[in-house]
This record gives sequence, C-alpha cells and structure tokens, in this order.
Amino acid sequence: MVTSSAVGIRSEQGRIRWGCMLWLVVAGAVIYYGRPVGVEAFKYYRLQDAMNGQARFASTVTDQEIQHRLLAVIDTLGLPAQARKLVIRRTPGPPEIRISTSYSITFEFPFYTYTYTFMPVARAKL
Repeated sequence: MVTSSAVGIRSEQGRIRWGCMLWLVVAGAVIYYGRPVGVEAFKYYRLQDAMNGQARFASTVTDQEIQHRLLAVIDTLGLPAQARKLVIRRTPGPPEIRISTSYSITFEFPFYTYTYTFMPVARAKL
C-alpha cells in the first residue's frame, strides 16, 4: 500500500529557512562591499604585469620609453596621480633593472574608512 506524505509537505509551505536567508545576506554583503576592493586589486595586478613586461625587455629600450609606456598604462587604468611617480633604476653589477611605484586608495565602507597603499615592483636581469 502506498501512503501519501502530503501532510509533511504542507507543513513546510511558505516557511523561510533562516539559515539559508542568513547565508544569502552575508554573501550579498561580501559581494557588495568586496567589489571595490576587487576592482582595485585587478588594476594593481594589471599594472604589475605591465611593469614585469617592461622590465623583461629593458635591455632593448631606454628608461624614457619604459616610463612613457607605463604612464600610458597608469592613465588607462585610471590610477591616482601618485602612481605616475615611477622609479626606474639600473644597477651595473649584477646588471639588473628595478621598476617601482606606490599609490594609495581609500575604501569607504559604512562606519569604516580604510586606506591601502599599493606598491608594485618589477625586477629583471639585463
């Protein structure tokens, strides 16, 4: 004989599971407040990648060309004016190039403001 479990189904209709609702609220808050941090981190990694590329091929270009190319990347990414202060150093022994900069971004959250300083550095042997 087959029995119906309709009684068990009806008793759960229209109810909210608070554990699931709490998880959704927390996940939504993390995504909402984490997005600005993620965007700035993505910009940092793109600048870091451009700096590494310029350092890798530094033996074939001048410091002025490297600076010009990196300033174009900085402008494209919309980074603050602080990032335009690039430091390019070549050392004779061992032959190496070091490219660096630093800039600060202020993140404003409800009831909290945080300033983080990004310091991308690229090194390569010449």
